[in-house]
Amino acid sequence: MQEHDEGASTLSTVTPATIKNAFTEIMNDEAAHVTFFQKALTQAKASPRPKPTFKGLAQANQRDFATMSRTL
Repeated sequence: MQEHDEGASTLSTVTPATIKNAFTEIMNDEAAHVTFFQKALTQAKASPRPKPTFKGLAQANQRDFATMSRTL
C-alpha cells in the first residue's frame, strides 16, 4: 500500500510566487522575533547569542526546502 504524501500534493498546486511570498512573510516574522528577543535580553542585562550563519542548508528543490524548513 502506497502512502499519500499530503504535503507534496499541496505543494505541487501552489505557484512558485505564492511559495516565495509565504517564505518571505515567515522570514520577516522571524526577523521581528529576533529584534524583540534581542531587545528583551539586553534590557534584562543578558547577552543575546550571536546570529547563526545557517551555512550548508541549501536544498535541491522546493519540496526539500519546505521539509527542512518544517524541521527547523
